[in-house]
Formats: sequence, structure tokens, C-alpha cells
Amino acid sequence: MSSFYENLNQNTPSASNTTFENIIVDGNITVTGTVDGVDLSNLNTDSIANAVSIVGDQSINGSKTFLQQLTLNTGFNSLANSSLTGNLSVTGNISVSGTVDGVDIDALNTTVSGKANIASPTFTGTVSGITSAMVGLGNVDNTSDANKPVSTAAQTALNAKADDNAVVKLAGNQTITGNLILDDNVILKVGTGEDLNIHHDGSASYISEDGTGDLRIHGQLVKIGYKDPTSGTITEQVNVGSTGVHFYQGITLNDSKKIKLGTGDDLEIYHDGSNSYIKDVGTGNLVIEAADLSLSDSHEFRRVYCTDGASGAVQLYYGDTSATGSKLNTTNTGVNITGTLNADALTGSQTTVVNSTLQTATNFFGKRMIHTGGAVTYSFAAVSSDDVGKSVTVINTGTASITLSITTSKFYDLTAGVAPDYSGSGSSSHTLLKGGVAEFIVTEANKMIILGSGII
Repeated sequence: MSSFYENLNQNTPSASNTTFENIIVDGNITVTGTVDGVDLSNLNTDSIANAVSIVGDQSINGSKTFLQQLTLNTGFNSLANSSLTGNLSVTGNISVSGTVDGVDIDALNTTVSGKANIASPTFTGTVSGITSAMVGLGNVDNTSDANKPVSTAAQTALNAKADDNAVVKLAGNQTITGNLILDDNVILKVGTGEDLNIHHDGSASYISEDGTGDLRIHGQLVKIGYKDPTSGTITEQVNVGSTGVHFYQGITLNDSKKIKLGTGDDLEIYHDGSNSYIKDVGTGNLVIEAADLSLSDSHEFRRVYCTDGASGAVQLYYGDTSATGSKLNTTNTGVNITGTLNADALTGSQTTVVNSTLQTATNFFGKRMIHTGGAVTYSFAAVSSDDVGKSVTVINTGTASITLSITTSKFYDLTAGVAPDYSGSGSSSHTLLKGGVAEFIVTEANKMIILGSGII
């Protein structure tokens, strides 16, 4: 190594078959042979026929023609005014000052930097210059949606459809999956003559029979209800079933509107605004039947009460809610009155019996007894509740006073306008003076009131 430095320092012009590393040379190097397999002598010619590979910091100046492959490795500086017939292989970057085949490389770099990548390009600003053919859509144009052509198959399918404003007519069996939605005032018409109409007018819904027939709703149980608009709760109002029509919330009719029953509308029930009526306007009777019939006023005061059965009674009340406050009761033999009976006149077909001898009053009731003889005794049998309301009149036209007596039961005097006083013990006999008149009335079991004149 030292001899080489010495030769260099002595400006020795050459060195044969010597290997050096990291040599820095100021000035020119003359090489006889090759450098890294390259005959450098060829580089001094204008035309280089062999393949050349240049490694390191090298520059080729002047006009050169490379006929074979030229390989430029990392660190090569410049290649000026040369042409390449073969291949150019470059390891590293190529720096170009000026133009390449007439193209300004600096301007080209500026233009390329503003272009989008082919793969997943990103565009900014207004994109222009792209045609439908460039993206494989050569048959696409800017025709409006309404004017775009459709395929023959699509047009055939559309021809089977109806326009929005057209009348749709369905023939045969149709299956609709989903809801059938109609706009307001669009009518669903059913039947050859479009007799059945169903629609909503924006406020109310309608089901109408517009033909000549009836509107009939059939079902094992038909229910009509009220739907609350807020909660959606449905309350049944009317049920129509095998047992009849059931009204769950009552029937409401305006004044003078009648409920008419019967084939001939014979029974009428209505209110005229002032009074209520139950009328039989046909040829029959108005019959009200019940096991026990009670008629009461609006204050729930019982007015009439009829008990059931052949032995039942009719009872009349005066402003009384109790079951025992009746004033007049019918019996199988007549009428029982509780209280005072006021009448302008009493008429009847009482039998008049004329007697002058002793009488046992077992058969007195309903008779007028006229006594014509002397002093005798008229004896009354005991009275029971079955005799209530029965009466007998005794007139003494005889020659002496007569005695009126009763067994078990008692007589009670009656003062006009005053109710009988049953608190006392009563009496078992009275004397009827000559010319006197006595009236005996059974008011309760074992009790008879006596009134008249000439009684002591």
C-alpha cells in the first residue's frame, strides 16, 4: 500500500493489478483494462456496443450512443447528450433538467400532482371531461325520469296496473296482502251495479247500500260498540245474537218519537215533552202481568199494590212507602177501608128484612133489618178478618126498645169525623130505642163500630 502512495506522491502514472478501497483522487485517472467489468475505453467512443453498468458517483458527458442495456445504479449523477438504443435500467432516482422528448418535465410534475389516483380517486372542485362511455355507461343520458325508456317486460307489467286517479275494477278472486288504503272520498264499490259503497269523507265513515236491495249484516253474534277517541276503549252498545237484541246502554228517543211493538204497531211507548205514555192503540187490551205488581210515583211512594194468586188483594195507598199502610184493600167478599170513608152518597142493593122476633145475626151482613115488634134481642156472631168491611143496618120501628149484643167481639162507638178508639175494652151490647137507627161495620177481627141515633 505504501508503494502506491509513494507512486501517487511521485505522480506515477499507473498501477497494475492492485486493489484499493475508499480511494479519493483529485485529478484524472487513466485506466487500462476494465473497471468493475466495464471497459472504460469504450466510454471514450461515441458509440458503445456492449451493455454497460455504472455504479457509484459517475457522470457521462458528451454525446454517447448506448446500443445495449445501460444500467445506472444508485449514486450515478448525470447522463448528458446521450442516446440509448437498448434498455435503460436505473436503480435510484432520475433527475431531469429540461425536457424529455419535448415535454417540460417540471410542468408535467405540476400537472400530474393535480390529478386523482386511478384507484379510489378523490376529486375536488368541478369535475369535467368525464363521459358516460368512460365509465361503461354509454347508453345513459340526461333524459328526465318521466321520459326514460323502460324495457318491454317492464312496460307490459305497467300496462296491467291502474293509474292513481283511475277507477280500479277487479274481476274474479283477488288476494291482497297487507292493508288496502284509500284516500278520503275514494269509494270502495262492491257489486256489479256498484250498490255497496264504503268510504271516508275526511270527517265521518260511511257504509251505504245505494242499490235497490237491503244492507244486511250477518253473524253468529253481531256487536255494535262505542270507541272512545282518546283511550281507544270500546264499550259494547248493542249485541244481536240468537237470543235477540241486547241494548247495554239503554235506548234514547227524542220527544214524541215512539217505540212501536206488534205487527200492527198496536203498543206505543213515548214521551211528548210533558207526559209519558204507554198506549194500546189496537183492538186488544193493555195487560200488565207480574207475580206482585207495585205501582209507585217518582218519589218511590207506593200507590197501588196487587198481590199474586186467586186470593190476592188489590191495595190502594196514600203517600206511604211501607207495605202495611194501605187505605183500601179488596177481599173475596168486598172491600176493607182503613180510616174514614167520606162520600156524598151511598147507594147499593142492600136487602131489607122485616122482623119482629129474636134474631141471631149470623146472616145479617149486607142487609137492612127493620124491627116491627116488641122488645127482643138481636145477637151478632163473632167477626173475623174475613168480615172486615161488612155492614148491617138495624131500624127499630117496633113498640119497644131492642137489645143488640155480640159474642166474643166488641162494639165500639163511632163519633162523626173521629177515628174509632180501639184502646178501650168496647162493649158487648147496646140498646136501640124505639125509632132509632144503628149501623154496624166490621173494621177488624172481633171489632165492629156502631153509629146512628137512639143508641144507648
